[in-house]
Amino acid sequence: MRLTKITLCNFRAFFGLHTIEFAHEEGRAVTVFHGENGAGKTTLLNAIHWCLTGSFTPRFQESRMLINKTAAKLGEAETYVELYFSDGNTDYRVRRTSPGSGAGLELYKIQGGNSSIVLQPDRALQKIIPEGLVSWFFFDAEAIGALELSGSKQFKADLRKTLGFELIDRLISDLEACQLKRQRDVSNQTNDRDLKSLQDDIENISRVLPAHTQKSLELEAQIKAARIEFNRIQTRLSELPNTAVVQARRVVVEGKLRARRNDRIAAEGKIASLIGGAAAPIFIQDLAKRFEDKLEIQEVQGRLPSPYSDQLVKDILDSEQCLCGREVRPASDEAARIQGLLKNANTSLLNQRIREVQYLIRDIEKNARSYPTDITSARAGAMAIDKEIGDLEDELVDIKKQIDNSSEKEVRELERARDTTLSQLQSLNTEKGAVDLRIKDGQARMKDLQLRYDRIAGQLNVTQKLRKELDKINRLHKFLVESLKAQEERALRILRIELNAILERYMTKHFTAQINPATYAVSLLDEDHRPVGHSTGEGQILKFAFISTVIALAARKTQEKIEWMAEPTVAPLVLDAPLSALDPEYQGSVAMNLAAQTTQLVLMVSSANWGDKVSVALEPYVGKRYLIVSKSAGARGNKPIKTMEIDDKTYELNTYGAVRDESEFVRLK
Repeated sequence: MRLTKITLCNFRAFFGLHTIEFAHEEGRAVTVFHGENGAGKTTLLNAIHWCLTGSFTPRFQESRMLINKTAAKLGEAETYVELYFSDGNTDYRVRRTSPGSGAGLELYKIQGGNSSIVLQPDRALQKIIPEGLVSWFFFDAEAIGALELSGSKQFKADLRKTLGFELIDRLISDLEACQLKRQRDVSNQTNDRDLKSLQDDIENISRVLPAHTQKSLELEAQIKAARIEFNRIQTRLSELPNTAVVQARRVVVEGKLRARRNDRIAAEGKIASLIGGAAAPIFIQDLAKRFEDKLEIQEVQGRLPSPYSDQLVKDILDSEQCLCGREVRPASDEAARIQGLLKNANTSLLNQRIREVQYLIRDIEKNARSYPTDITSARAGAMAIDKEIGDLEDELVDIKKQIDNSSEKEVRELERARDTTLSQLQSLNTEKGAVDLRIKDGQARMKDLQLRYDRIAGQLNVTQKLRKELDKINRLHKFLVESLKAQEERALRILRIELNAILERYMTKHFTAQINPATYAVSLLDEDHRPVGHSTGEGQILKFAFISTVIALAARKTQEKIEWMAEPTVAPLVLDAPLSALDPEYQGSVAMNLAAQTTQLVLMVSSANWGDKVSVALEPYVGKRYLIVSKSAGARGNKPIKTMEIDDKTYELNTYGAVRDESEFVRLK
């Protein structure tokens, strides 16, 4: 997907019609918009977001008031956004009109200069760029901290959509439905009661599992929203003068409490491990002692191990002479008696086994002797942790009393909202845990039932035609599953390699990125292999690097390329305030990486974040550049004129004495 052109009509700060073009030529596909806070950078981002999805970014304020205020006063009723874009070899024009002023959503396919309307435009746009992925490509980069790389189910699902895996998942799911249908045919044809019962159970689980999975995703989204709200409340409480100190103390205590509760879980695991590991030694200790005594008696008597080896017996028979010098002829009585000694002769293997038994007995005795001390120490440690947890909980109660007793109305309201949100989080987490457990149990039971079904079905008489059909479906299913797994592993490996190459190239310190193949969780480790938080400056860089690398991988722009089983989602990256969350040291390198890795990049940048490093990094890639100038109808008075320098020229970013309050685009390149 590539953006070509956008038209805004009476949309927020932009009065009347404003049309701008995006750079999309290979190698020069970066469009930059310069503007100060309030000029309309976030408005432009949300105009694109809204036009494609009907929704806005989380930080967009007063989203119900879309029509320009001056236009509304003049009686203008129409406000819309019209976006031209291409997907593959097809051009489109989409127009979304605000409620009450037009037709809503219209999508047209443009071919040979002619437009044809696309029926069900929402569904068509969803296929081009799924709504769940819009936040990956169009977002307010100041909120980069909200992007989670922790490996949630939604995160994994979104990444699979981006890389085209979801389409293969659907095909596999369709094949599994065909498998169930053919298995039902087998059950009906054989009329086997056990087979029919197994098939009923398999079908029941197949019907229930998708609903559980969807429920888990919904709960995860609710948990994320509740956590965002909880963090917002926490932040606000830490900003208020009357609660700043006590709230900061509460955050520290809550952090300690979480750590000690995790320690308590680990302590319980250690106690359980000690009990489990010592149960057998304690139970068989006496028996082991008696066995060891018997073994020692046998050794003293020269019976175990035998005082002679099998090699000695063989040497006597081969040399035909006893150790005493007496002749031992083959087939003689002496030879037969010596041959019989092999039955009890000592061997190196027997010696090894005897020593292993003795070592095992020593371990049993050692574990049995150390258990009382170890379990007492572990339980004492758990009790100490319990006391610390109790003290921390009491401290939190005192903190809450201080906040509840505040005379400030906003504080009391925030605290009530905090309690409600915290309770909601706990309830949602409990519910999600139960749903996930049902999913895990269902999957395990499904696997067991399928194995039992295959075993019974393989022993029954089925028509050759039906057996061939089922075999064909099974082989295709196996091929797709194995191929998808191989491509998934390769994609994650390339992502990890590319991520680490970016970190090595641009970071001043040594960091390593890892990707969990099961959850897709992305973690950052320092040179001592210790985890680095995603909220740190380095963590922010990791997020930008991850997004750009995913886009590059999907667009086949990485060094190692993949021939995808299904085409991934390739879309422009549109960022508002992309560099404000970063340390100035890294702004230039991140900007260069974004420009180099993406197929099309649109940046809304303030003068404060447009330094020499950023300018030099982006200049080779910039195809179009605009100013967003804020115009005020009021007199200037003592208010400042904000300016910025671009290519040795000074440009004004705001003016006074205009006909009306509005913003306008000025093309520079």
